[in-house]
Amino acid sequence: MKKRGSITIYICLTMLIIISLITTGIRSSVVANARVTMVSSADLGLYSLFGQYDRDFFDQYGLLFIDGGYKNTDLQMGRLYQELKSDIEYNLFAEGFANQWRPCVVSGGIEGYSLATDGQGSIFKGQVVSYMQETIGAQGIAALMSTVAKESETVKQQESDKDRVDSGDVEDYEEIKRQQEEAQAQAIAQAEEEGVEVETVPPASLGFKNPIEAIGALKKLGTLNILLPDASQLSSKTIDVGNYASRRTLQRGMGVIPTSGETQGLTADFLFQEYMISKCASYLSPATAAALDYQLEYFLMGQNSDLENLKGVANRLLVTREASNFLYLLGDSSKRTQISTMALTIATAIAMPQAAQIIEMVLLAIWAFGESVIDVRALLRGEKVPLVKDSSSWQLSLDNLAELPELLNGELGSQSKGLDYSGYLRILLMLQSADVKVARAMDIVEMTMQGKSGRENFRLDSCLYSLEVNMQMSILTNTYNIQRSYGYDM
Repeated sequence: MKKRGSITIYICLTMLIIISLITTGIRSSVVANARVTMVSSADLGLYSLFGQYDRDFFDQYGLLFIDGGYKNTDLQMGRLYQELKSDIEYNLFAEGFANQWRPCVVSGGIEGYSLATDGQGSIFKGQVVSYMQETIGAQGIAALMSTVAKESETVKQQESDKDRVDSGDVEDYEEIKRQQEEAQAQAIAQAEEEGVEVETVPPASLGFKNPIEAIGALKKLGTLNILLPDASQLSSKTIDVGNYASRRTLQRGMGVIPTSGETQGLTADFLFQEYMISKCASYLSPATAAALDYQLEYFLMGQNSDLENLKGVANRLLVTREASNFLYLLGDSSKRTQISTMALTIATAIAMPQAAQIIEMVLLAIWAFGESVIDVRALLRGEKVPLVKDSSSWQLSLDNLAELPELLNGELGSQSKGLDYSGYLRILLMLQSADVKVARAMDIVEMTMQGKSGRENFRLDSCLYSLEVNMQMSILTNTYNIQRSYGYDM
């Protein structure tokens, strides 16, 4: 006998509802999982993209940027987006969804990005500051910054004090002599008109070589010829500054993407300066493959040739040392007595004893100059020079001042105390505008990177720091907007 089964309409409806709930729950779970996968894939795509940082840049400067130009001069945003999309789609495919349940990218685009040069280089500066904070201890930063700040104030005060003193120069002495010669010539001419016989008196003998005339002749040689044994061996490289980041029209980022890099304040400025000092070549250790050999000198002066930058730095160092040496002479009573005696002798010899005080100030100025020449030559040899001299560190005597050209060709004593070349440049840089330093630093980075093989088109304004992307992704009949952003130090 056959048994028959039956099911009521109520049970059928109940089963239908249960099955609908189950399938709806499964669908909801799959969609929810897919949404998480979409977000994760977008994040992973960004991580993958930012993992392709410029290795040449990182190896040279320790900074993380994407070469958004892909070795071209201009940003290649289309290629950048395609790489990002490809990475996202790869991550979606790797999740193991069945084909009909697989999420896919429908459309999308880049909604914002920031470049290294944005904000007048604040992005670049922020990464530099972060790098320095991670590599230098906080105590070391504070101690060094305090020392350099005090030294900078000392130099600033010295230059200000010297400017307030009418120190005179060789031109003042030459003007006195010219006036005396003109007065004597007029007296002779007038006497001849009156028929009076005039007996000319030869100039009195000084008994020593006039240092004012010797230093006057030395100054006419030019700064670099005075300070360097062989100025002909200097780098002759030149650049067109208009081709670099500080002068050309830059590509700009799009949208506002906040960054965590610190860029304002004395500490940030100091860290940025120290970073560039550590990364820049200089006269004492020139670059070999960059557009300019003397990068630290460009950082300070910003001229278009190695020669002009070195000359500018040498002049700044001379002025700095003259201010210090001049003030030391003013306070040394023994040396002031020597100057007064020699000034009176010279004034008497040119028959203008009333000019003794003017000549005294001229001697004071040229003695400070002579000592400063010795100081700067020592710095350019890699030696040290005290910021403030005393009797033990003073090298040039007044009697030997006229023989300075000959002394420079000989061996002068070196000193173990004081600041070296980079130490003095560090002080001068502390007195410079932070914006100017950032602009010139970006130029130096481009000069260095463009000197590498295959990187001739490197541009800092093609270096990507952060990115914001909006992707439309779908699963089944549902479409979602996924907006994500990522950047270094974010």
